[in-house]
Amino acid sequence: MIGVTPFLLPVPLGAGYLAKRDPERAMRRITKEANSLELTVCFKPTTLVG
Repeated sequence: MIGVTPFLLPVPLGAGYLAKRDPERAMRRITKEANSLELTVCFKPTTLVG
């Protein structure tokens, strides 16, 4: 069939997709959400072993 494009189903991206794609934005979002609940957030860097 010429000129017919197949229908593509959406692929679930997963719970951590946006955090992996832009970790700084995810930290800002988490911090903003916690601050709106009057909570304090502290991020500690992890060391990579390997």
